[in-house]
Amino acid sequence: MTHKTKQKEKSEHVIERIIWNTLYYIIIRPFPRRMALVWERAILKLLGARIHPTAHIYSSTKIWCPSNLIMEENSILGDHVDVFNVSIVHLKANACVSQYTSIYPGSRSMTNEKFNKVTSPIVIGENSWVGSHCFIGYGSNIGREAVIGAGSVVRSIIPPYSMVIGNPAKVVGFRYSLEEIIEKESKNYNDKNRISTDILEKNYNKYFLNRLKDIKEFTKL
Repeated sequence: MTHKTKQKEKSEHVIERIIWNTLYYIIIRPFPRRMALVWERAILKLLGARIHPTAHIYSSTKIWCPSNLIMEENSILGDHVDVFNVSIVHLKANACVSQYTSIYPGSRSMTNEKFNKVTSPIVIGENSWVGSHCFIGYGSNIGREAVIGAGSVVRSIIPPYSMVIGNPAKVVGFRYSLEEIIEKESKNYNDKNRISTDILEKNYNKYFLNRLKDIKEFTKL
């Protein structure tokens, strides 16, 4: 990417954010969420966001850059969620992000003298749930049907169907038995989107069965 292209993209984002912030504080923020939702979705889509008609965004949700937002069907950004999307933030179908959570796909390089900006997309998988007051950081990829406990700090790949808590967030279990997970994958996902049994078994052993002692110590159970 050339310097001129970078400048053009930066300029477009500045104009986009000025328009978005102006309309947000005039048309969306002052009104109850049910009244503002239709307008909010329409304005975000006009500015480049890819939002399914059934996606739900609270009027208090803060979005930095509309064109870096993707929300699939029935996904939710809750009350006072802060989406500082300097890179793509993608909520897949039925993903729910609870109130007062921060989603930050950007950071600063600690090994660079000028602390240059680094970015990496964030993906929140199908049917997953992010609890309240969490921090979802640079490069996070939350697997389908995972649950992130309230107040957790996520900055990594979270396995599908897992339950994580803490800072940094650690896997403390899986929502279902391995057999149930394999059955759900077979029933709910086609060949193209299905996670292989080998990967599911590897995750279950690596993050749970082989770590039972550490998990018990971490959770004090």
